[in-house]
Amino acid sequence: MGLNHLFKIKVFLALLLLQVSTSSYALIKLNVETLMKNYIDEGLVLSTEFNSIKIIEEGLPSSFKLGEKLEFNLQINFEKDILNSGPSDLISLGGSLTYFSGFKKMVFDLERRKLRLGHKEAFYIQIDKDKKLEVYFKPSIKGFSNES
Repeated sequence: MGLNHLFKIKVFLALLLLQVSTSSYALIKLNVETLMKNYIDEGLVLSTEFNSIKIIEEGLPSSFKLGEKLEFNLQINFEKDILNSGPSDLISLGGSLTYFSGFKKMVFDLERRKLRLGHKEAFYIQIDKDKKLEVYFKPSIKGFSNES
């Protein structure tokens, strides 16, 4: 191979890398609300609430903690909506939730569900006999980015 041929290959690879690094991708703004209910006695419930907004890149796994006891591993994908023409506002969300309690770690499956942008979806998780967790997700579009 001549130097001219190697130079052309390097230029082609550099242009290809530049194209990949500047391609656009959708960012999802995910409003996450959790409500932990501890049933202490008949009619007495102690509740703890966390709210957060996370920015998640569509199509890639995302992990984040909420408080000291909750860790989410989620993936969001856009879905085709056969009922509407044009851009879809239908996404699928799924993953897992890890709950840390003392020295114990419990992992719960968040089965994949389809949601509409701007609508709230609830997951209900029974942690143990006297403890229940409610998780609410409300996705919306953050925007588009041309940055790598």
